[in-house]
Amino acid sequence: MITSRERKLLYISDILFHPVQVEYPEWSGIADLDMVQTIATRKYFLDLAVKENALVLASHFPFPGLGWVIKHNDRHAWIPHVTHVPNNSWQLTQ
Repeated sequence: MITSRERKLLYISDILFHPVQVEYPEWSGIADLDMVQTIATRKYFLDLAVKENALVLASHFPFPGLGWVIKHNDRHAWIPHVTHVPNNSWQLTQ
């Protein structure tokens, strides 16, 4: 968690690999070796994002990988952050 001027950014790194896992944290891939711990960790950080109203940086999510987690019908939901930066703005040009 990074805090600046009362705003918070939660960097979740490799905790989640796809936005669908926000709603279904029990859906996992080959990289998740301990399923019980994986699900518990995901739920902890999803709850933390909601509780702290933190902007979330998810490095494996589609560009820009920023958004919010909300609680909806006993599940979490991903709300992407809309930016003015186009998807290909990071590409180098000659």
